[in-house]
Amino acid sequence: MRDLLLQAAGVAAIAVAIIHGVLGETKVFARARIEPERLRTLIRLVWQASTVAWIGGGVLLLAAPWMQSDAARHWIIITMVCVFS
Repeated sequence: MRDLLLQAAGVAAIAVAIIHGVLGETKVFARARIEPERLRTLIRLVWQASTVAWIGGGVLLLAAPWMQSDAARHWIIITMVCVFS
């Protein structure tokens, strides 16, 4: 059961990341007027960095049940809770 919960959390994290990335590009940056263009690019990259972080965390949560180390499992969960809460 705990493996199923970890995998569900991983799928949820990846889904949230995709929604975050799509909404950022279609709603936020479509209307934003940021000058100069280099600053706009930088802000978009920073925005999408969190999307990549959520996807990475989701992949780790999905992979945690197959890891042979209980310590690795626990550290993945602790890290995700600390970083994303």
